[in-house]
Amino acid sequence: MTIPENTWGSAVLLHWTVNRRWKMVGNAAQAFDLLTTEWPTTSGTAFFRALQMCSGAGEGLFSPLQARLAFLEAVQEAHIATR
Repeated sequence: MTIPENTWGSAVLLHWTVNRRWKMVGNAAQAFDLLTTEWPTTSGTAFFRALQMCSGAGEGLFSPLQARLAFLEAVQEAHIATR
């Protein structure tokens, strides 16, 4: 799946507790990659909505802003700290 590099304007900074590092997510492609490869859970309404919105942003079905908001909901659902 190819997702365009539509930036969010304001990146989301996540504190990754696994390696105690901060991760910066600046677009739907990066969010989709993180959700599908490193996310701490693979369940939850917000998780699945973020997957749908971030992949759909690449197909023009959703705006980058919609994908960002869905991703932030998944961040809250997974109890990931942000800055």
